Amino acid sequence: MRVYGEREKSPEVRLKEKDKRRAAYYRFYTDMKWGDAANYHIALDSGVIGIEKCAEIIESLA
Repeated sequence: MRVYGEREKSPEVRLKEKDKRRAAYYRFYTDMKWGDAANYHIALDSGVIGIEKCAEIIESLA
């Protein structure tokens, strides 16, 4: 809030607005849905399998 000087909006509101703009930008230039795992060659959930396992998987693909 200090950096951007926006005191009237909560950080959560600002993040939602930014994400909405990012999604619109992505959709406009790619014709694909923002955040859809099908748009990526690989999608890993580090919350489920852990960061170390994700790193191992990515390394094995390289």
